[in-house]
Amino acid sequence: DAKSLSHGFALKSSKYTTLNVPKAVITEATGINNQGTIVLYWENSNHAFESSLYNGSTYTTIDVPGATNTQAWDIDNNGDVVYQWSDAKGTHGALRQQGKYYKFDDSHGVGATYGFGINDHSQIVGSYVASGFQGFEATY
Repeated sequence: DAKSLSHGFALKSSKYTTLNVPKAVITEATGINNQGTIVLYWENSNHAFESSLYNGSTYTTIDVPGATNTQAWDIDNNGDVVYQWSDAKGTHGALRQQGKYYKFDDSHGVGATYGFGINDHSQIVGSYVASGFQGFEATY
């Protein structure tokens, strides 16, 4: 927009709907399932990232417990959500399944694991930072 802020959107039948979490500085929509539930992350006024589900009328916060930053990236048709999240020890992956959170770190990673996608068989894809590597490597 005119202030260089990001807004999420949904596109259905050539119609765009802007998605802005109330009180968010920016909103990024990152996944949608067949029921139309949208997962997104957003920046709050303290410049930390939080995550929410949007069901077409209500935003529900779904932050990973204990995280200083939470970025939800994808949602499957069961409503399971995959994340990257951070704390003082680094960046990690997480799965929210039936309201319960499962945190994970790739065994090859050195403090940076990113969960980016999930399918309806609870298979997760993402990336990790390996020791001595200056970029990202894919894992599954």
